[in-house]
Amino acid sequence: HYTRGRELIERAKAAHESLGNRNQVAICLNEIGAAFAQEGNLEAARQAFQSSLEIKRDLGDQQGISYSLNGLGIIAEMQGDDELMAVYQHEALRLKREIGDMAAMTSSLQALSKFALKRGQLELASTYLQEGLEIVMRLGKKRVTSQFLMTVAHFELHRARPDVALRLAMASSAGLRQCNVQLDETHLQAVEAIRAH
Repeated sequence: HYTRGRELIERAKAAHESLGNRNQVAICLNEIGAAFAQEGNLEAARQAFQSSLEIKRDLGDQQGISYSLNGLGIIAEMQGDDELMAVYQHEALRLKREIGDMAAMTSSLQALSKFALKRGQLELASTYLQEGLEIVMRLGKKRVTSQFLMTVAHFELHRARPDVALRLAMASSAGLRQCNVQLDETHLQAVEAIRAH
């Protein structure tokens, strides 16, 4: 069903292009990029996010730029290029801070905390996680909070606290289910990996 959704978005993009509405074209490109990522076509996803970024930069749309950078960061991580992911996410986070887009900051903070953990930088990871937790608690959105808890669970695992990590992972899963979110294979595998410690 991702392909069908993408085809509908591509038709909407074509309509906006014919009207000269570049802002809507860029928004469609981000959605196309996300759909391609779901389909596993990471190069097409990267190209869509890159095209969106170029339009948003031309338009001077800081929020749009940050969203496109976030998408590029996700694709870089999926392609195994953590260094490039960090470059995109640092820039996205800077812009999100400048415009006060707290809800969007959490995804960049999560990505950067995971990057710091992989590099063994626990203090830096903790700083990102603390800021992210403060934001999600302030926003009070259960889904975002539940997603963020899984990242905190990985942090606790790195601190050699598997019991705490498992409680957080289970709370994350329960919260997402309460929000009617289908737990994907990556999430389920992460829970099982924590349980195995």
